[in-house]
Amino acid sequence: MPHKAARALEIMRAFAKKRISSGRFDSAVLSKAIITGGSEGHVKCKIPVTPELLNGIGTLHGGAVATMVDSVSTWALVSVGKNVPGVSVDLSISFMKAANPGDTVVVEARVSHLGRRLAFLNVDVTSRSTGSLLAQGRHTKFVGGLGEKKNSTESSSTC
Repeated sequence: MPHKAARALEIMRAFAKKRISSGRFDSAVLSKAIITGGSEGHVKCKIPVTPELLNGIGTLHGGAVATMVDSVSTWALVSVGKNVPGVSVDLSISFMKAANPGDTVVVEARVSHLGRRLAFLNVDVTSRSTGSLLAQGRHTKFVGGLGEKKNSTESSSTC
């Protein structure tokens, strides 16, 4: 089992590094992210709250949290099943408390269910210093069905 967890961490770290180094939109939020642990379907990382991640009132921007939820849950997803990032179907975040400049947040994501077509992921964002829950995210991703033939009993018409 330890080998499987180490392999999952290796997959997550490689995927995260590739995404961040590509200069894509999520790189500003995740450029200082450090994966601190995890296993197949689970990842934990820490991210410092830097000035570029703040909103107009000086706390961690909700959009930055959304990027964390989206990306870190995807890192957990690529470590299981089909090893594909999928496509977002639904992303929901509940915000409880603010994070301030200089704080570090801990983002922990888990794959709660991986089906043939959909993956369901849960994310907790907490304060590293206090352990307080700052936000919770739920993420649904489409992961399969591309190129599959329709069942012969299904209608072939489109709406």
